[in-house]
Amino acid sequence: MGEYKKFISTIGLLDTSKNTVLTFNVAFILDGNSVYSTMVKAGDFPEEISFDTANAQKMTIRVTADSRNLFSTDIGLFNAHFIK
Repeated sequence: MGEYKKFISTIGLLDTSKNTVLTFNVAFILDGNSVYSTMVKAGDFPEEISFDTANAQKMTIRVTADSRNLFSTDIGLFNAHFIK
């Protein structure tokens, strides 16, 4: 991953989860450091995200919610890609 300079995507709930009552925190972590975090909930428009990934070796995406029932909701990363 170290050769890529930027990550770009659009994040949002899938239509199958548009009626969820949960709020999700989606954190993007590079080499153990949080570099971008956003909240996703029903009614929100998809959000375009972009952040620098230069020199990073590992990216982790961590999703947490205000409930333990994470598996009944679908969050999408649309057109996700890295730029050299």
